[in-house]
Amino acid sequence: MPRVGGLNVVAVLAAAILIYGIGSIIFGVIASDLWVRETLVDHGVASRADVGALATADAQAKAIAIPGTMDMGTALGLGFVISLVTAIGLAATLRLTRPKSLGDALGAAAVLWSTFAVTTLAYAVVYSSNSVVVFLLQSGHLLLDFLAASAVIFLIDGKAFRAAA
Repeated sequence: MPRVGGLNVVAVLAAAILIYGIGSIIFGVIASDLWVRETLVDHGVASRADVGALATADAQAKAIAIPGTMDMGTALGLGFVISLVTAIGLAATLRLTRPKSLGDALGAAAVLWSTFAVTTLAYAVVYSSNSVVVFLLQSGHLLLDFLAASAVIFLIDGKAFRAAA
């Protein structure tokens, strides 16, 4: 399989697509309404009391109108770039740690998630206006991302990790 910088290109692309897909399902389908409403409250566009009365279409229109919000095409494109960079980071970490089993790969992902992803997200709650609900949605999303992507990378390229050990 082709490698760039020692990383399996197929494994990285598969992981990036999986990360992007998980985000699409969580924020586009499962928790879309909750996420939009919490975002409106976080940005002061609607009060907690008023946000529940908004129709879904009205809430989405208000969220798109928040100052500084990117157009959807730009946001989706950059979202994939972020997914790709995350997959590269996970693949590089797994290459360095050389997990011997899927459990080891998932353990490395859990350490990365708990010590970097969650703590970085926590700043937005502590020092900004992000709600705990948004924090929990994003944290859960990233946990699934890190675990699923690390599993895919290991399943595609684990033989190379074990051979390098």
